[in-house]
Amino acid sequence: MTRPGSAALRQILTSAVAAYGETDVGSSKEELLTFLLERGGPTAILASGLHDRSTREHPVARALARSTSPAELLRRWGRLEKFGHAKNRTRLLDASGTAIRIEHFSLDETPAHPLNDLFIWGVLLGLLRHAGHEPARAWVGEVLIYEGELQPVDEMPAQTSTLRLVGFQTPATREPASPDAQTLAGRLEQLVRTDLLAEWRVERASRALGLSARSLQRRLRSEGTTFSSELQRTRVAVAREMLLDRRLSLSEIAFCTGFSDLAHFSRIGRRFLDVPPSAFRDLLK
Repeated sequence: MTRPGSAALRQILTSAVAAYGETDVGSSKEELLTFLLERGGPTAILASGLHDRSTREHPVARALARSTSPAELLRRWGRLEKFGHAKNRTRLLDASGTAIRIEHFSLDETPAHPLNDLFIWGVLLGLLRHAGHEPARAWVGEVLIYEGELQPVDEMPAQTSTLRLVGFQTPATREPASPDAQTLAGRLEQLVRTDLLAEWRVERASRALGLSARSLQRRLRSEGTTFSSELQRTRVAVAREMLLDRRLSLSEIAFCTGFSDLAHFSRIGRRFLDVPPSAFRDLLK
């Protein structure tokens, strides 16, 4: 099964290689990265992720870009890696309001490949910029790679496993959920749809809707529902819409709609669709 976002990452590399007019350099990530290194040095690998535009409208990228802070985006990226059972992971080492340091590592305790480090750092810089969280400067190890724009990197940094980011922009404030729904359950659905990966709790949702937590729960009960049920129903409703797009894997849909894993998606999906999401997709043929 395709890991969430893995096809999009491969497409980024394939597009970067194609820009050199080459189509027969192999298909593995290692072959593509090695080709970029030979043709354009470390800068070409960083640029492949940072400057890619083709995947920015992919649902996974949109879900990541809804993050309200740089640290939250990086945490969502870490969740995506765990969701897809990726061998290589990222983790936050330090995070403050103006500086973040992250590490790229392999689960088997061996270092991730330096070329893969550079590629992931380019992708994350591109996502941060797309989300409105552009850093003022970024270093791979001790090498400055970004200062308003990508800086030339002629030689491989001695240490590639850490990325340090400082001086983030403040993104524009997002508009609140539209209040045009007639029921409170409808207003709650509109709110949750704005960011399905957010950690929705009764307290957070009630503040956004201008109610106390007790009033929100009481009014939902009067409409014959509960906060938990509406949260799950909304996630499944969006997933049902996404199931129509057969380019998206079940794992990608489950991630984008806020489920903890594919089993969770299948269990909750069956409750609202009467069949597992995979079977429901088959019925749409």
